[in-house]
Amino acid sequence: MKVRIGVSCGLMYTQRAALNHLDIGYSKSLLANDALPLILPILQDPALVDKVLDQVDGLLLSGGADISPLLYGEHLMKASYRYYERRDTNDLL
Repeated sequence: MKVRIGVSCGLMYTQRAALNHLDIGYSKSLLANDALPLILPILQDPALVDKVLDQVDGLLLSGGADISPLLYGEHLMKASYRYYERRDTNDLL
């Protein structure tokens, strides 16, 4: 059985919907190394996150925009920079 790697994804907003998204390179790299990538949706419930993580053998945090410094008790460097609170919260669970 292949090792199952959970991969965090980002959010992309269109006029119609909010979409989970992940650069295909992550999946290709894991598959090329005999691992099964399982794309993890953004969840807000810690209990549900725990249940999902129980189903994988490893975790790859795919990265994305910077995490908001407010989560670390720091000030924003640029007021105009966009942070993604839902993703930040999910990745820190």
